[in-house]
This record gives sequence, C-alpha cells and structure tokens, in this order.
Amino acid sequence: MHLREPFPLRTYIALSLLGLGSGFVGALTGATLASHAHRVATTIPIIEPAPTVELVPVAAAVTAQTERQPAPSTKPGFVIEVDGARWMVLDVDAQTIDTPRAAHLVDGEYPTDAIARLRDRDLTPELRAWRGQPVIVDGTCTDTLHDFAVISQLSGDPAYADDSLADHPRWAIRHGEGDEAQMRWTAAGIEANGVHLVAAKLETCTGTYARAASAPAAVPFTPIEDADTLAKQATAKLLASEAGQQARIDLDVGWQGGAYARVDFETVTEIATKVARDPRTGTTWIAVHAHADFACGGPQVNVFGLYRVADGALVSVREEASPDLAAVEALVDLDGDGVPELLGNGWISPTRAFYDQDLAPIVSYEVPFFGCPC
Repeated sequence: MHLREPFPLRTYIALSLLGLGSGFVGALTGATLASHAHRVATTIPIIEPAPTVELVPVAAAVTAQTERQPAPSTKPGFVIEVDGARWMVLDVDAQTIDTPRAAHLVDGEYPTDAIARLRDRDLTPELRAWRGQPVIVDGTCTDTLHDFAVISQLSGDPAYADDSLADHPRWAIRHGEGDEAQMRWTAAGIEANGVHLVAAKLETCTGTYARAASAPAAVPFTPIEDADTLAKQATAKLLASEAGQQARIDLDVGWQGGAYARVDFETVTEIATKVARDPRTGTTWIAVHAHADFACGGPQVNVFGLYRVADGALVSVREEASPDLAAVEALVDLDGDGVPELLGNGWISPTRAFYDQDLAPIVSYEVPFFGCPC
C-alpha cells in the first residue's frame, strides 16, 4: 500500500505567513475606506426628508368634485315612459341641442313618441352637468342620470294637423285598406308637430316626478286611509263656501235656455278628496275637488278647497274655482314651507302639473292634442 507523504513543515509555514499578510492588507484597506467615508460624511450637509403627501387618484378627485356641484336646475321634472324605459323630463330647452339626430317612431296613441338618443358628442355643457347627478323620484327612490335623449310627443289623429297632409306626405302613413284604413303619425310628423322634451333615463326608479338630490327635498304627504269623517267635513265646508255657492249659481245659469232639463247640483257633481299627513309635523291636510263635466257647450263645475286640521277643527287655506284642474293626485311640499303644493292632472291626458297655493302651474307637462276635445 502506498502512503501519502506527510504535509511538509515548510509549506505549512509559508501558507500561514501568506494568510497573515492578506488579513493585514484587508484590514488596512477597510480602515482606509471607512476613514474616507467619514471625511465625505462630515463635508456633505444632512437633508431632512420631505413630508409625505397623500396622493388622491385623479378619478376620485373628479368624482368628489362632481358630487359637490349642484344640479343645473332645482325644478321637479315629470317621469314618462318611452321606448321601454323611464325618463325624467329635464328643465332644458330642446332648441339648445341642434346636433342632427335620427329619431325613431315608438308605437302609441296617447301619446305617440319619436325618440332620438343622444351620444356623448351631442351633449351640451348643460347636459354634461346633469350627467352623474343623483335624483330622487317621488321623494323616496334615488337614481343617477347617465343617458340622454330628445323625445318628441303628440296625441291624437294626424287628420287634425293644421297643415294638409297632402302638403306633407311624410307626416303620416296609411295603415289598412278601405273603410278600415287609418292614418298614423310618422317620426317626421311627430317632430314637426309635437312637443320636444330633453330627458334623462332612469335606471332603477319608477314614479311620477323626480328632482335633483342637490335641490330642496320634495316631501310627499302620507295618504290617510279611513278618513271618511274628515273628507265629508271638508266637502261640506267647500260647498258652503263662497266658491261653492258660486259653482251652484253657474250651473243653474248654464242650463237656462238649454235643451236639457235642469239637473241637481249634488247629483251631477263628482267630489274627490285627498286626506294626507305631513310626515315632518304630523299635520293633517284635506284637498277637495268638486267637478261636473258635460258635453261641449254645456255648463261646467270645477271648484277646489284646501284645508288644514288644527286643534280638531278645519281651517280653510284655499277655496276657489279651478278651471284648469281635472283631478288631484297627491299633496307634495316642494318649497319646504309646510303647505303642500298640488300634483294634478289636466283635462286631456297625459297633461300633468304641479300647482302652487294660487293654483298657478309651477311646472307642467303638456302634450299637443290633435282631435276634437268634445
């Protein structure tokens, strides 16, 4: 067996001396670098770090700014259904939107609609201000506006249009044959003869009216069921008032010399009442509407009363003739004064309006009617 030669003593000593030298050189080099770093540190001033600034994403900042901006109008707008969607009619003049647009016809008779949806490039600065605005429908449901359209509406028969359809063959087309044939409006005819509304689409809410959330809250009064006693008391008070007595006189005078027999006021007059409570104060209010509708040229009865319950008694707030009011739908406080405004219907559907305490329209929704109103 061959044995490996023992490690030579001289080699061991040589390697040991080499290791000591390398360690000495490394230590010397490290000391030199540390000394240099110390000199540099003593010659360069110390700069304190800048305070931390919290950055807000641009989109969030824009959204916050948009939410802080109030809507362009505080007026309530009526809610209409067109083309399978619900739209809030905005307080915007349709004439300010002059971008060419293609409207399409929507089936219907009362009313008939033509709708032109607006693209982003069609929006005016006013409509852009409406975009993203939250609105409250019927005082209870919150929605947000995003999509817009110009809606043209009218009601009735194209044969009653002011100008001859022969001069405007694009206004209507004939459906059917023979005696069953009927003229129906086209989109061009509706745009030429109808009312033009600028509207914003509601995504989730249904209702009758809407108002910007940044506007004063519209407070609907809560209907009270089983309030027959109050309704009868208010009705008697209205009919005994000066306005009620004048309505009786007008009915009698209207029938004099007519071809019909004299009628009894209580028999022909319809009475409608709304009893509702202010949810903020608990005050009870009663609206009474007495009306009689006859054939064209016949006498008319239309008188309205508004009453407030105080200490168990009825206080008269308003008693007067109301020729433009066909029905009262609801009591709503729009201005926050505690006295309700009236949400009512006009004579020819779908006319609708909010009336103030003097029965003057605050905001109305009216559609042109082509036909005989009798």
